[in-house]
Amino acid sequence: RDLSVSQERLGDICRKRLDLNGAEKLYRQALGLREALAETDDSSRARRDLSAIHTKLGNIEKERKNYDDAAREYRAALELDRVLSEEVRTWQAEDDYAVSLIKLGDIERKRGEPRKAVDLLLKALEILERNVAETSSVQYRKNLATGLEKLAKSWIGLCQSKQAARCYERAIILRKALIDEFPTHTTRHELATALFL
Repeated sequence: RDLSVSQERLGDICRKRLDLNGAEKLYRQALGLREALAETDDSSRARRDLSAIHTKLGNIEKERKNYDDAAREYRAALELDRVLSEEVRTWQAEDDYAVSLIKLGDIERKRGEPRKAVDLLLKALEILERNVAETSSVQYRKNLATGLEKLAKSWIGLCQSKQAARCYERAIILRKALIDEFPTHTTRHELATALFL
């Protein structure tokens, strides 16, 4: 596991430097190690690590605008996260599943499938609404706002401007509340982005 973590971190550095080929190579090496580990270690940690690498590979393909390849990686992560959320039943496992639904939903929208996107995003929001109500976690609230923004874009793709406006309004309310609690550069930037959408 340690070697795969090191490769993943080096991949993260490459990605930040916009070296997508280098990042992909390192992530694929980490993926191979984690798949081998998952054959002997069926722990939730091993499967979560495997999901994380699929997500990062999906992110790279999304940046390259290879949406079919991104969808394939996000689906692999989604399936791992779905099973984990059913088995482990923790807020974190459910949040991981919801984030995977958001990522795949966003890709489906980019692939010209707004109806599929809406279905995936509504499922994600159901999970996130429950998690936020039960924990008020900052990260879960950020994920909920992101999901609402992605859902709004998908509603626009279906010519449903009223639903889109409601989603954007809720996302902005969440982002403003986060700034009130945590007035950081990041929360301000996220609000500015939401207002720009």
